[in-house]
Amino acid sequence: MKDIVRMVLTLVVISAVSAVGLAWVQELTAERIAEAVRQDTLKAIAAVLPPYDNAPDREAVTLSAQLYYPGRKGDALVGLALKVDSPKGYGGDLKALVGINPAGEVTGVRILEHKETPGLGAKITEAGYLRQFLGKSLGNAQWKVKKNGGDFDQITGATITPNALLEAMHGGLEAYRKDQESVLEEVRRSGVPGGRDAGPHGGEEKR
Repeated sequence: MKDIVRMVLTLVVISAVSAVGLAWVQELTAERIAEAVRQDTLKAIAAVLPPYDNAPDREAVTLSAQLYYPGRKGDALVGLALKVDSPKGYGGDLKALVGINPAGEVTGVRILEHKETPGLGAKITEAGYLRQFLGKSLGNAQWKVKKNGGDFDQITGATITPNALLEAMHGGLEAYRKDQESVLEEVRRSGVPGGRDAGPHGGEEKR
């Protein structure tokens, strides 16, 4: 009987120690993964916006289901990075980050996720292809590929992918145009310590 009790107690102690150790490792791993994801996000934002000196992810705002990362230089807003996506890529979901200045003109594009064919649809990730969007806005461009009467290059043998990207970008720019005043006001408040009553980003220190 004593041996059985001793065995049960030993198993309980081992299980408890294992559970605590597993929880600690999981917490440590989760923190590292979260920080790695944050750094990837900041790298993408930096690629599509002019130089800034704040932490855009700490001041992010969402309006009408559209996420905006504001970039500031001192007190001046230099641009916004918009997360956009389309389920109509040739291989499935296509996600991108689009940088715009406060007037709504594109300052940069970065593909975040795609499942397109290498050598065909995957060409949308190339800098040479994405460069055509710089300076474009809803007011100065037709957001279609050239063969459909628009201003943007298609990709030979892969027309579905550029159309999906254009649709995603156009949707983000339309959302910004619709809510521009509200977005800029919310962004202004997000950059003032204590200026937002709700949300995890209000009053955060700038890096």
